[in-house]
Order: sequence, then structure tokens, then C-alpha cells
Amino acid sequence: MSRGIVLAVAALLVASCSTTEQDSGNEGFWEAVSFRLDGTTQEVNPGTNVVHAPWVSIEGDTIRGEAGCNGLDGSFSITEQGTWLLENVIMEAAFCVPPDDSGLDEDALMQADFAFQAVIWEGEVEVSLSDDQMIWANGDDSITFKSVSTPPTTESFVPPRFTEIRRLGCAANYVVETRVPDTGQDPLEVARDADSRVVDVEPGEPLWYSGLDEDGNVIVELALGDAGPDSDYQVWTCEQ
Repeated sequence: MSRGIVLAVAALLVASCSTTEQDSGNEGFWEAVSFRLDGTTQEVNPGTNVVHAPWVSIEGDTIRGEAGCNGLDGSFSITEQGTWLLENVIMEAAFCVPPDDSGLDEDALMQADFAFQAVIWEGEVEVSLSDDQMIWANGDDSITFKSVSTPPTTESFVPPRFTEIRRLGCAANYVVETRVPDTGQDPLEVARDADSRVVDVEPGEPLWYSGLDEDGNVIVELALGDAGPDSDYQVWTCEQ
């Protein structure tokens, strides 16, 4: 996997903007039509580089939308200097995997999600606006939106139920996902609640844990998903 999905975004973002009024001038729906990531510009193509067309909706001081696989929402404000402050922007934590017979790389359907992460994760984001176009940029990475009257209604490409996630393989069965409120729980406790055979957890990428049985086999995967006071653990086990 060339990129690991960042499970939660709770950053304070500063964006330069031509608007000096407290009205951001960009309310409504914006559909992402292309993105630039790792030096390559791609047009949005559901079923090839996204699951469904990404979009954002801006109303008042709130922002919500879809990054291609995962949803996101948060709030923003505009300073006296005309800059945007996006606060508490939360991204969901799913990883959309192409079917085995698609011929696509396992990261293919996550490309727009990776672009959103690259643009909004680390801090300063330049935002440029025109009547029907909005661009978010951070360094060489960017997302270009067009103004639309409603969210995209193109049919989503839905991969079949998957049989593995990270190191958890379910053979002839399927991966099942559940949500468990964080409430300060220890990852080992969460993993044991999901499968009593778990004897230990092994940390992976940030916020990920693998639950191991006594033979060292991965039988549970879990990740701390949405950030904030209502944090959830996403827990993956094999269908029983």
C-alpha cells in the first residue's frame, strides 16, 4: 500500500482567500472535477480513481461532503484579513478496495481521499474562488471544484464485500465492520470484546491496532476513527 489512509483529520487550517467580507462567497455545492497528487493531475473518474464523485457543501460556517470514499464535515470562519480558518474538519476512516478482477491497484479508489488528506492535513491551504470554480491547494497538491446546484448523482461504483483488511484475512468469509465508542477504552479491551481469543494487540500505522490470538494470527483489526468527543473505534472481524 503506497499510502496509508489517515483515519481522522482534526486540524486547524489557514487558507488565503480573495474575500474580505464575512460572507465567504462560496455557499452551495461544489463538485470536485480533478485533483493533483504527487505531481500528477487526475480527472475524477468514479470506478477508476474514486468510488463516487467527491463534493463539498458550504452553508453558513459549516462544511460537509464526500472525499470519494469517506465523508467529511467541519466548520470554518473568516478573519478580518480575509483568510479562512477551517476548524475540526473530520474525515471518516473507511478504505475502499477494488474487486480482485478489476485490474486496479489496491490504492486506486482512494486517490481523491489521499488528495483531500494531502491538501487539508498539514496547515496552510490556499483557496481561490471564481463564479463557478474553487481550488484548494497546499504546495503542489490541489483539488479543483466546480459549482453545482446539487450534489453529484452519478451512480456510485460499489466494490463487492471484501475478504481482508490490512493483515486480517477472512478466507471464504467476509470482513464485518462494527463501531465501538472510544470513551477512553484500551485497544486491547476493544479487541477482546470483539473476539475473546485476542491475547494481545500490535500497533500499526497511527491509530491502527491488530488483535492477535495466542498463535500470533491477526483475528481483529481496529482503528480509532472519527476524532473529537464522539470518537469511535472501527472494528473489523471475520463474519461468523
